[in-house]
Amino acid sequence: MSESITAYQSIRDAMNRSVDQPSVLMTEAQYTGVVHALATVIGGDPEAFFGWKANVCAVGEALYTFMWIKDGVFGKAEVLRPAEDDSKAAPTTCWIRPLSDIRKIEVGFDVTNGPVVVSEFTVKQKATVHWDGESVTLDATGSMNSYSRPELEKLIDLVLGSIRTETVLA
Repeated sequence: MSESITAYQSIRDAMNRSVDQPSVLMTEAQYTGVVHALATVIGGDPEAFFGWKANVCAVGEALYTFMWIKDGVFGKAEVLRPAEDDSKAAPTTCWIRPLSDIRKIEVGFDVTNGPVVVSEFTVKQKATVHWDGESVTLDATGSMNSYSRPELEKLIDLVLGSIRTETVLA
């Protein structure tokens, strides 16, 4: 095991905030294997980490999707649903792209104001990030639990901030 205990615990905590709990479609040992794999590839405590669990998926389809930012890179991993009789580690695919290679970001908003204080607005963002040959959508406009929303919003803010920083430096 090449990752540190703190990296492992940080990733496990972030996964649990995002997806609430391990799936009944995966054993605890398989879920723990995913944590170890992500801790190894991320290489420490991520600046932002967000994931979701598919409500319905067949064997071999993405059961979990996780995204993170650490040290100027954006990563995305998909954990595929193992067969019920399979006790091996769950198949996991991953790609990592430098934030500096982002070509374009499309941003949408859902702006609402409260009924009590009409001057207070809530802005939820949706960003589609494009690299050459790859894109990912980060959508905080929908409903989600109160533990995972701040992490997704942080991920969006860091992606947008990387473009702002690069534009100012250019």
